[in-house]
Amino acid sequence: MTEKEFLKSIEKEDYIFPYFRSKKEALEAIKKNGDLLKYCPDSLIDKDIIMEAVSQNGDSLRYCPESLMDKEIIMTAVSQNGYSLQYCPDSLMDKDVIMEAIKEDGGSLQYCPDSLMDKDVIMETIKENGYLLQYCPDSLIDKDVIMEAVKKDGDSLQHCPDSLIDKDVILEAVRQYGYSLIYCPDSLMDKEIIMTAVKKNGGSLQHCPDSLIDKDVIIEAVSQYGYSLQHCPDSLIDKEIIMTAVSQNGDLLQYCPESLMDKEIIMEAIKEDGDSLQYVKPSVFNK
Repeated sequence: MTEKEFLKSIEKEDYIFPYFRSKKEALEAIKKNGDLLKYCPDSLIDKDIIMEAVSQNGDSLRYCPESLMDKEIIMTAVSQNGYSLQYCPDSLMDKDVIMEAIKEDGGSLQYCPDSLMDKDVIMETIKENGYLLQYCPDSLIDKDVIMEAVKKDGDSLQHCPDSLIDKDVILEAVRQYGYSLIYCPDSLMDKEIIMTAVKKNGGSLQHCPDSLIDKDVIIEAVSQYGYSLQHCPDSLIDKEIIMTAVSQNGDLLQYCPESLMDKEIIMEAIKEDGDSLQYVKPSVFNK
């Protein structure tokens, strides 16, 4: 019985035995799937095979004997898959390798030794994804870095050292992602910041201190996202606010205080969504 016949008999036709009989056989297989390097015996592995493997799948660097690794192999691997940086020996890690890795995938920064990080590396990383600020050492973070990060991803504000956060940084963050308002220190919160946040994402109203919420803020919030009505202090809700909300989404009639509900509001709501009639209590019609 041949090997192929045997595998067919046990319904394992796709199984690959953990060896190759020759370099030619190994190369042919690895050209199709670099991950198959793991089945190649050390006696057959050389630079040709490794280069073929990492060119096809950079992650196959994990199966490469460290004694055969060199900069060319590492550069080829990380240019195909930045995360393969994690398998690079410290002795071969340098700025060229790191820059190539983060160019392919900024998330690979997490595998970069702090000793090799500098501002160029960090700026290159966060230009792709501001959230990757979380992998930057505090010692290298400055306002330029933070502004670049929050401009790309406002949510990265949560990874900014408190000592470097100021109004400019916060405004840039909420302008990109209103919900990043949650990471704004109370001491820096003001109406301009809140208005910028709710203009971008009305739902960020839930993160505004009641003491800074006024009608202007609420109108801006519900105009952008009607469901932010549920986060409005009852004492500030009036007919104009309700009309703004239900004209956008009739379902929001459910958040209208009974004391404010009247025929005009109801008609506006059901014009947008007839099903909103379910939120009208019979007592309203007796007004």
